Amino acid sequence: MAFCCGSRADKCVEEKECALRLEHVSLLPGPAAELRSLLGSRLVTPGQELYDAARGDPKVEGVDWNGRFRQTWNLDDVGFPSAIAIVESVEEVQAVVRYAAKHCLPAGKRLCVAAGRHSHQCILDDTFVLDLQRLNFIEVMPDQKIAKVSGGAQQGELDLACEPHGLATTAGHNASTGCGGLIIQGGHGFLERKFGMVVDNLLEVDIVLADGRLVTANSSVNPDLFWAVRGGGGNFGVIARFTLQL
Repeated sequence: MAFCCGSRADKCVEEKECALRLEHVSLLPGPAAELRSLLGSRLVTPGQELYDAARGDPKVEGVDWNGRFRQTWNLDDVGFPSAIAIVESVEEVQAVVRYAAKHCLPAGKRLCVAAGRHSHQCILDDTFVLDLQRLNFIEVMPDQKIAKVSGGAQQGELDLACEPHGLATTAGHNASTGCGGLIIQGGHGFLERKFGMVVDNLLEVDIVLADGRLVTANSSVNPDLFWAVRGGGGNFGVIARFTLQL
């Protein structure tokens, strides 16, 4: 019988707990080939070489808040999903949402959305994770004083894009915070006393609904949906792009 002591004992316990949690992770209820044909190696499942990196485990080389794979911020929330879909386009977001609506939700498997990975709900055990980390494009329009920000961008990336133009908007206090999660939860930041919270500077969203449709919502188009997403969290769809006032 082998015994562990000190830090080795902690590691043994951790490994046993991880193995036990993995035993309770089920496969995707629908045909994985449907997603594999679209995403290729960017559909990551348990047992694959990149699984722990895609989970955001900081013990894996290359995982950092601004690394090839984003670190899951809260170490207590590095879960074991059934699959992680790393998307690179809005069309892929739509396809993943349609798949989840058709196959996962009827089977009781939850769809989680990960971007900056500060949320306690983004990488959970036995869920299907839609990972937006590569959907991080930012377009600054200095003449109009607005920025188009993809759902997977981080606050630090937004600041760096705006700085050359002498512009800014209320943003989070941490560069690694995902723009998406911060904005739809309201968003405190350094400039809020003068310019309001982040959500006060939100002009428009392009959002993927549960049926996979991409719609625009602002004060005049789908105004009820626009009202709902400003503080309603991710309960109304996956926001692919935000338009912010600078």
